[in-house]
Amino acid sequence: MSYYEEEIKKILADTYINVGFFKNKNALITGATGLIGQYFVDFFLRLGSKVTVLVRKYSVAQKIFKNKVEIIECNVENIDIDKIKHVDYIIHAASPANPTAFDIDPIGTIHANVNGTENMLKLAKKYNVPIVFTSSCEIYGENIYNKPLREEDYGIVNCVKPRSCYTESKRLAENLIVSYNKQYGINFLIARIAYCYGGNFSANDNRVVPEFIRMALNKKKITLRSSGAMVRSYIYVADVVESILFLLSKKIYGIFNIANRNSITSIRELAENICKLTCATFEIDAEFQNDDQGVAPFTNGILDSSKLENILPCKMRYNIIDGLKSAVAIFKEHLA
Repeated sequence: MSYYEEEIKKILADTYINVGFFKNKNALITGATGLIGQYFVDFFLRLGSKVTVLVRKYSVAQKIFKNKVEIIECNVENIDIDKIKHVDYIIHAASPANPTAFDIDPIGTIHANVNGTENMLKLAKKYNVPIVFTSSCEIYGENIYNKPLREEDYGIVNCVKPRSCYTESKRLAENLIVSYNKQYGINFLIARIAYCYGGNFSANDNRVVPEFIRMALNKKKITLRSSGAMVRSYIYVADVVESILFLLSKKIYGIFNIANRNSITSIRELAENICKLTCATFEIDAEFQNDDQGVAPFTNGILDSSKLENILPCKMRYNIIDGLKSAVAIFKEHLA
């Protein structure tokens, strides 16, 4: 059994989720081959749920999940929802999250987040089931409050920059969801997720954690394309999935920051910690990246997670060090 499989097995052996709530239910997951979507699939399967996944490439999903799930090959932005059988829960995790995608295909990013979300809302309305939307801490834009961001806060986004395609489309998707709730009574859980990381990133993902781990394991040197001063809230993928499923099992709906107060760190500190775990070194490139190339256009991404913490029965499992240890271990398995 792989490190990844052992990790999920160990978590669910003493999980605070009401396991029986999901047994023999039907879960629909979009973006199932992504970091968060894949974890949701594996959690649901071990909880005894039946799982249907919507993915762009059947072959990729088949390689990952074998015959454990029903696979529907489609783009969520133009799917015919009448072809989807009854489901009990919708986890809508399909969205470009790789900064390179924002730069190469901003229009596709918008369509996936807006049109794809509306299609999933139409499906939720058809079967009168709750929907979970994996939103992002980026919807807050530039932190103008000089404090950790709460669910009722909102910052500044420059809407005429192509890089804003991700932020603005996530914002509009959230508004679509609350509008469906107002008009049709659809129950929803909007999860504004901190910078999520884990070991099962795709090979071409150039977000900071997989990029740093890849550099460290392959080249033994991490190159920072900035001073590394940007401070963010991070969260390990297992904590994201477990906390969301707890809320879903308790029928607690609404908008939540999904973050870990023990995983707030700068990019430089992130590089230093990965170096310690991999015996690598790091250096700072004197030439900074332009935000049009995919760098998030704000400097303080710290989330206030107290709303979630006041509901969860225990603390998050993984602080930044423990989470990085797991991510590195799973990465090594993929490279072997």
